[in-house]
Amino acid sequence: MQSVLATRAPAILDFLGGIQGTLQVTFEEGTHSAWLYDLLVRRVARLVVCDPRKNALLKSGNKGDLIDARKLAELLRNHSLSPVYHGENSALEMQHRTRSYTTLTEDTTRVMSRLKCGS
Repeated sequence: MQSVLATRAPAILDFLGGIQGTLQVTFEEGTHSAWLYDLLVRRVARLVVCDPRKNALLKSGNKGDLIDARKLAELLRNHSLSPVYHGENSALEMQHRTRSYTTLTEDTTRVMSRLKCGS
């Protein structure tokens, strides 16, 4: 099955919730790969994030999203995709680290301002 969805968690999860059976999902590596991986990894039986440059079948023939999606599905069914992302660097973990850094920076700036005003 293929579909074009908004890049929002509720839209993606609603779509997947309407599908019965064992779900296998693949998508190409890109800007949202880490986020999408984290969203789907516990909700599907098999998830493969792949590098399209390493898939010979994608290089041949006509190009286009619909054609590429069908070729990716075929490669997934044949276990011919090499995963490039395995969740080692979770997007959620990166968000936590970024939030901690921002909080520390703001706290340090606030303390430094208080010290300067008090002198």
